[in-house]
Amino acid sequence: MEDQTPQQPKTIENDEISLEMLSISDSTNNNNNNNINTHNSNIGHKWFDNIIEYQKENLSHQSNNIDQQRLFTQQYSEKRSFYLNEDNNSHTTPTTDPTVLKDFNQNVFSSSLTIYNRHQQFNNSSIPNGFMVSPFYYPIITPTSYQYSPPRCKSCNSFINIYCKLTSSSSSSSTSTSTNSTASTNKQTQQQTIKKDQWKCSICHFENIIDDGKSGVRNILDVVTGLGWWNTDHYKSVFSNESFDIKKKKSDPVDNSTSFHQQQHLTGMSIDESLLPTTATATNNRSTYLSATGDKPLYNTYFFLIDENISTKDLDIIRQSIQRFIKELPTNTFISLITFSKNISIYELHSSSSTADNSNNILFTSARLIGGSQSLPLDYKRDLKAKYRKYFERVDKDGQVRLFDAAFTSIVENSENNGDQVVYESKPISLGVAIECSLALVPTQELINGRMFIYLNGSPDYGPGAVPLKFSGSSSVFSNDQTMEEQLMLNNAYIYYKELGIKSYHKGISIDLSFMGYNDFSCPTLLGLTQPSGFINYSLPIQDNDRVSMLYDNLKNSVDKNTALYAKLDIYKPEFVELTHIIGPTIDKESNNNKDYPNYFKSFNQDIFKNDNQQQQQQDDQDNQETGFIISNLQQDICFSIYYKTLEDIPNDYVCFQFVTNIINQNGERISRVITKRIKTTGNFDKYLSSLDFNVISILLSKRIVLESLKLLSQPSSSSSQPKQKQLLLNQTISQYLQYQLDKQLGSIVLSCSKVEKGWWFGRKTVTVSDRMKSFIRKIYSMRKSLVYGSTVQNQDDLVIFQSILLHSNYLDSIKLLYPKLLQFNLITKEFRNIPLDNCSINQDSILMLDSFCTIYILIGTNVFEKVQNGDQLKDLYSYIDILKSYRIPSPFIITFNQDQNEVRWLRSILNCSDSYPIDERIEIIKEIYPNINIDSSNIKQFDSIFPSDDQTPAQYERYIISTL
Repeated sequence: MEDQTPQQPKTIENDEISLEMLSISDSTNNNNNNNINTHNSNIGHKWFDNIIEYQKENLSHQSNNIDQQRLFTQQYSEKRSFYLNEDNNSHTTPTTDPTVLKDFNQNVFSSSLTIYNRHQQFNNSSIPNGFMVSPFYYPIITPTSYQYSPPRCKSCNSFINIYCKLTSSSSSSSTSTSTNSTASTNKQTQQQTIKKDQWKCSICHFENIIDDGKSGVRNILDVVTGLGWWNTDHYKSVFSNESFDIKKKKSDPVDNSTSFHQQQHLTGMSIDESLLPTTATATNNRSTYLSATGDKPLYNTYFFLIDENISTKDLDIIRQSIQRFIKELPTNTFISLITFSKNISIYELHSSSSTADNSNNILFTSARLIGGSQSLPLDYKRDLKAKYRKYFERVDKDGQVRLFDAAFTSIVENSENNGDQVVYESKPISLGVAIECSLALVPTQELINGRMFIYLNGSPDYGPGAVPLKFSGSSSVFSNDQTMEEQLMLNNAYIYYKELGIKSYHKGISIDLSFMGYNDFSCPTLLGLTQPSGFINYSLPIQDNDRVSMLYDNLKNSVDKNTALYAKLDIYKPEFVELTHIIGPTIDKESNNNKDYPNYFKSFNQDIFKNDNQQQQQQDDQDNQETGFIISNLQQDICFSIYYKTLEDIPNDYVCFQFVTNIINQNGERISRVITKRIKTTGNFDKYLSSLDFNVISILLSKRIVLESLKLLSQPSSSSSQPKQKQLLLNQTISQYLQYQLDKQLGSIVLSCSKVEKGWWFGRKTVTVSDRMKSFIRKIYSMRKSLVYGSTVQNQDDLVIFQSILLHSNYLDSIKLLYPKLLQFNLITKEFRNIPLDNCSINQDSILMLDSFCTIYILIGTNVFEKVQNGDQLKDLYSYIDILKSYRIPSPFIITFNQDQNEVRWLRSILNCSDSYPIDERIEIIKEIYPNINIDSSNIKQFDSIFPSDDQTPAQYERYIISTL
């Protein structure tokens, strides 16, 4: 027999079978004597050895990349300055700022680089150990489809990944036998010594056997099924990185050209087939999408709900922003307009329901009036659903909705809050019934990518979900004069709006709230509306020129940043790890099982594994393990905070976690995004402390505290079961409560991570705090003045908005909210410098920028203002701001002022006052801000602030925390 070298396995495309697999089948079926020749025993080993070498090489590169990424993140947090590089001589951007770096990876951040392997001390440390998972941070780019998905562990069902251990049979097997032995002895010896190719799961360490295509083969189809994924090139993507995307090849492709007539009943609206989107527009997030089954065209529908109490000026601003938004919508989009106060007006926008005077080109519209005193009766719902076509207008080929524009113009012209009255008497607001009317107009429960934009002028005080007005804007968590009836009203309102939000989500509708003006809105009560998949923003008359653009950006980004139609996150972990909390946009299990839930979401697994019974069974087993949850908000920037603890001591050197996001993208394709994180274990507690990421830990700690406060705000009556907590919060502002909880939990962390010695004198203890934990105390000190903790926020609604944004924010956005950076811009060199957040940086020669995520503050000193009146010298600054605010939800306010204007108080409230700092520490701060000025103790008084500060210094705060231990 000639020496034949086995060929590399070929990729299976379009159900083709490689020649190598055919030779395996022939040699196996023709072997009748149970004798294994040398060629057949080695075939398949070389290709597997090549895979092993490929994995080892990339595993080494992966470890280096992780170290570099961690180093970069640390440098970004600690670096004192960075510069701008030229970009085509048009504008400049900071090259070390991750907000403008496309390759900055924040898919998964861990609270530490190591895990302490002693579970009792690990859990008692009070450190919020966990992960920040951003499943959509990188765009969902459709990967190459394969006939076979990567192998999954038969024990825990996780995917094979770069951290799994591959073992080749060629390196450990032995086929030599004694020539004097009998045939039966030879067979027994071979069975004991020959090992099969296998891979060990990195999660549960189960050893999975790899079918080499020879054992038990009866026909060619069995060969293909046996070897499957291992005979494709897909292993290169799986073993090249800790994250990869999978797309299962569809077995029954659908002809989209014939699907329209088959499923036109989904909307019942008359649409010409010629108006259906082309292939080029099918990828646009605001175009027509195929449903999850691939054969149902679904049309986007947007509802605009307008409070009749909004001022005429604000109504006109809203109208302009909506017109800009609608002009960019495709022609197969449907628009609805509803106004509400004591009654609800549903405008009839269908052409057959309105008349037009062609001679004068005047459009006349009518509206259906519904009372808002009680929930929508069942017969009203049926009637609206039967006649829903009357209340929608389709965007025409010119991007116009003429009836909608005419109706909105009449609303603006007839507004009673037009400024003529000295004091405008607000009408009652029945928000809940207006939302019920909108949901009744949804033609089918399989409508997806619908959105409801609500513009509100005050707290809903009428009908179901009414809020007692005297408590809507209270800055305290509880109040002494709350009656039981008023507590019951608040609690019922919260439950009512939460159920409305879940019902909207089940119908494929997301709800966005826009608060117009400085009124009270009872934001904690309304949170349930937006929690599943929407967001809250506010529009204030600070700079009217930007308000139209801000509202337009919020409309546009809420649609453009929607990354998928459906997603579910599954978490795979070792048995000795228990998940304790998950904070992020999801809905509870009872809501998931709602009978109104779209059917194609339920059939997600059945369709993706249509012709693969084995993987279907594995997927069913996975669902029964209850390791996953539905991602209700599909915006690109959302994040899940996942907390865990260990149940026993860890015997392994590494612990792996796997996060699998199952996605239905905009084209109805099923994609699974797999991310595996490996963390080293250690038995040295000091080494574990040194590996902590204080940025991630402070974010996880803040999210946990904020969530607890929002629960207390939203459900005040539930506090009766916690009398001590209620007494503590009585007449206490939210910011005071947040800072109290932060200090309390910080003290627990420091105490558990410090050396405690009990003395002989009355059992007094001595606590020795390490320098590492002292640095953590100072980091928390700088975080306490952020907007999230409310020391500078006067309005409860604003504070709740900041907190709700933090709960779903990813790593970079959370850093902006908790640790905003102060940048100094140099007009000559066009450089940005990251300087300390101190009040002495404000002067008449400064150009400063501070990005707190919701607001970007720009200070231009009076001496500099005259030089930059033409605006050209600041174009680099504003170009960078445009990059920062692009695709941000909500769109930030841009506030420009000088050091003498009233708006400077907002910047001063965020900055520290170092007047009372130790002299050496203060000199160091001032030198960082003014490196060209010679500073010493003799001239330092010139930098004293004219506004006295009662804040603690970092040293005082450190002593305060240590004294409470």
